[in-house]
Amino acid sequence: MSLSKMCSIVLAVFLLTGLMACSNSASNSGSSPQNAGSTGGQNSQDNKSADAEKESVKLRYMVWGSPNEKKAVEDYSKKYMEMNPHVTIEVIHVPNNDYATKVATMVAGNDEPDLAYMSEGQAYELAEQGKLYNVFEQLDVDPDFNLDNYAPNVWYEWEPGKALGRRIGIGAMGMYYNTDVFEKAGIPPLPRNPEETMNWDEFVELAKKLTVDQNGKTALDPDFDHTKIKQYGLMFETWWANYLPLVLSNGGGYATEDGTKFGLSEPEAYEVIQQMADLINVHHVAPSPVQLKSLPNLATSLQSGKAAMAFGGNWLTLDLSAAGAKFGYGLYPKMKENAAVILASPVVIFNSTKNIEEAWKFYKFAADPAASVGIYADGLSIPVLKDWLTDEQKLSQWAVNDKHPDGYVDVMIKPLFDENTKPGPADLLKNYSKIDTIVTPALEEVWLGNKSAQDAMNEIKPRVEELMIGEYKWSR
Repeated sequence: MSLSKMCSIVLAVFLLTGLMACSNSASNSGSSPQNAGSTGGQNSQDNKSADAEKESVKLRYMVWGSPNEKKAVEDYSKKYMEMNPHVTIEVIHVPNNDYATKVATMVAGNDEPDLAYMSEGQAYELAEQGKLYNVFEQLDVDPDFNLDNYAPNVWYEWEPGKALGRRIGIGAMGMYYNTDVFEKAGIPPLPRNPEETMNWDEFVELAKKLTVDQNGKTALDPDFDHTKIKQYGLMFETWWANYLPLVLSNGGGYATEDGTKFGLSEPEAYEVIQQMADLINVHHVAPSPVQLKSLPNLATSLQSGKAAMAFGGNWLTLDLSAAGAKFGYGLYPKMKENAAVILASPVVIFNSTKNIEEAWKFYKFAADPAASVGIYADGLSIPVLKDWLTDEQKLSQWAVNDKHPDGYVDVMIKPLFDENTKPGPADLLKNYSKIDTIVTPALEEVWLGNKSAQDAMNEIKPRVEELMIGEYKWSR
């Protein structure tokens, strides 16, 4: 190394040390974008002289999502690059339907990105092959990385003490309702207090009252014509995130706790699934899967009054708000006790990255709503950092606004910290993707009224349990 270059490095270090000493020592939590993204928490111009001495780094970041999500990712990536001029981030956006194939192709060609969104099953598979970085290694390296700063149930552990990553953001389920429809029918808002949650019979009665045929008759009327429904009391898609909260509420589960027995074949589960199917085929208050295909999506149906209520994820807020819908939130009805699910896919770092330190800094930065508050304020996602879910001042920056009507925090946020809120089968169950190819078609027969839930689940039980080899045990 030349003497002049050595002197310049020493001078840069000296200047950086002096700047650090003058900075506000209070910013040591590791949750701010500056701490997450740059040495010593220095910002913009003050940091550029130090960055000039750093080797240039390029990170490839592969994501899926809507145009709104793509823009949000590009915006916070640009912000990070402005704060860290030596880093270039290439955002690779891949359509959802092509994503898993793209990942497999890149892995096969030894051309993995540095960081990537990933489906649960594919992430576990690659982690077990040694392809993904164990982010828990940073617990011994990064003093700012503290699991207590994160919400529960967000770290994907494929072995005890080994995590392939965190959720991209948190997904939560709740009930939505059209406030105009409720007011017109003289019905009070849906309950948001767990102590006031409807039981199942009360919920069915409400759904009947809100289901109206073309002659103005409700499903409570003997002359109601279920072949000519103008307004459904309820709409829901038939995937696990919509039925599992009610199964958990009844004391059941998708699988037993050890992940070796099929929980949906037990009475606590199949009785709930049958009651949900009865909403379609007996009470005629919800459309069947076939009817859903000819109807507008959930957000449009709710906004237009085609549906009075809907089971849906927090991300539905984005579309409803964008459409100018008048809507509110309510807790799921309960069978025996209140219960909920938490969901969303992981974001990972590949072991093949040549820049693990820089990848990790950006990884932390991307989790901080201070860097990308718009993606949360618009209703698309929920932060993984705990203080953004509990601190009133931080909640006011994203969850309390005209895009999140009253009830959002009570319905979507507070249940995340309840002991009866559980990750879903895609998060925990080994071989889930294979199991799902058996379970979903069998459930379709139930939703269509062709088989009882008990018969359908017991028929597939032997095949399902052949694939059940256990669960991934999350410690947090």
